[in-house]
Amino acid sequence: MPYVAKLTSMREPFVLTDTVFTTWRLARMANASQYLAGHPSFALLKNVKVSRRATMTDCNASMALPGAEARPSFDLREMTGEALFEKLADPKEEEKHYYYAKVDEDLKRDLQPNDFLWVSEDDKVANELYVWVSGTGIGPSVHYDMDHNIFTQAWGRKRFLLFPPWESKNLYPNPRIHPCNRKGQVDFDEPDLKRYPNLLKAKGYIADLKAGDVLYIPPFWWHKVYSLSPSISFSALSNSGIYHKLSGLYQHTFLFDHLEEEKKLGAILNFLKGLLEKIYGDGAVGFVKEMLESRWERLSLSEEEDSLGGYMEERIKLDFGSDIEFAVSILKSCQTLYGQDVDPNRQDIKAISSLELADFIEIILANAIGPQKVFPTLKSFYQMIQ
Repeated sequence: MPYVAKLTSMREPFVLTDTVFTTWRLARMANASQYLAGHPSFALLKNVKVSRRATMTDCNASMALPGAEARPSFDLREMTGEALFEKLADPKEEEKHYYYAKVDEDLKRDLQPNDFLWVSEDDKVANELYVWVSGTGIGPSVHYDMDHNIFTQAWGRKRFLLFPPWESKNLYPNPRIHPCNRKGQVDFDEPDLKRYPNLLKAKGYIADLKAGDVLYIPPFWWHKVYSLSPSISFSALSNSGIYHKLSGLYQHTFLFDHLEEEKKLGAILNFLKGLLEKIYGDGAVGFVKEMLESRWERLSLSEEEDSLGGYMEERIKLDFGSDIEFAVSILKSCQTLYGQDVDPNRQDIKAISSLELADFIEIILANAIGPQKVFPTLKSFYQMIQ
C-alpha cells in the first residue's frame, strides 16, 4: 500500500512538514505570488469571487428549496492574475477576493513530483487537483467534502477548524435538498448562539498551516478555513468510495417505485419506518427527532401544512424486507473502495452512514411529494412513529 494510502486509511487529520513539496518549482521561488501572477495559467481569471463579507457561501440554485436562501454571498469578476495579486497585497483594499479552479497542465508542470498527493494511482489519473488563492480574512463557509483531501499550503498562512463527522448535529447541516447542502447553517463569523446553541458543544481541532505544510482532511470531516494572510494553496481529491456505493442506492428500483402516486407516499413511509428500526432499533424515533432539530427547524422556510392522514395506518401489503436489507448494506459499506473494507462500527463511519441516510430520506421524499412538502411530512412522520 502506498505511503499516503497507509496514512489516510487511519482517517484522522494530520499535518506533515518539510515534505517533498518544498522541491516544487513554485515553492523554490523567492516570491511565489509574483511568479504565479505572471504564469500563463493566470493570464485571465474568469471567476474570481469578490465580496465584502469574510465568508464565501456558494450555493446550487438548481436545488432550490422553497423559501431557502440560494443567492451566493459574492460577485464573480474577470481579472488578470496580476490584478488579483495586487488587490491581495493592498492593505487598503476593502473588497475580499477568492479564486478557486482546477489546475491546468501548464501549472501542473511546476508541481512535480506530486505522487504523494493522491491515495491511489487511479486517483492520480483522475487528476482532481485544484488551486486556491485568497486574501486575508476570507474563506468558504463551514462544510464537508466526500473525498480524501490532501491540502498543500504553498504560500502564506491558513487556519483550519476541523470537526469529525459525529459532530454534525452540533454544526446544523443543511438538508440534502437545500441549495447549500453539505454546508452548515451557522455563520462562524457572527454565530447566533440563541438559534444554534449546540455549536458550543462541537469539539474539534485547529490546524495552522504555513508554506510547505500538508494537511490531510478525511472524508466527511467538517472544516472552516480562514486565510491568515494572502494565500496560495493546492487541494488534491481522492475517491473515498462513496460515489460508487451511493449510485447503487439511488439507482436501485424499490418496491414502492411501481406504485400509483396515491399509494406511493404511504409505502415510502412504511419502508422508512422499517429501515430506521432495522438500523437504530429503539433509537429510530431519536434519529428523526435529531434530523428535524439539526437540519430543518432553524431554516426560514415557506412551510406547507400537511397531514399524512391514514398513510401509516393503511398498511399496504408489501414486504420491504429485501429493500431494507439492500439499503442497510449500502449505508454500512458506503466507504468501501476497491474491495478494501472499512469497519462499519467505527465512530466516523457510523456518523457518515447517518448523514447519508438523512440525505436519502430527504431525496426520496422530495422526489415523491416535492421539496416543499418534505419538512411537514417529516414532522408528521415523527409524530406517527412515536
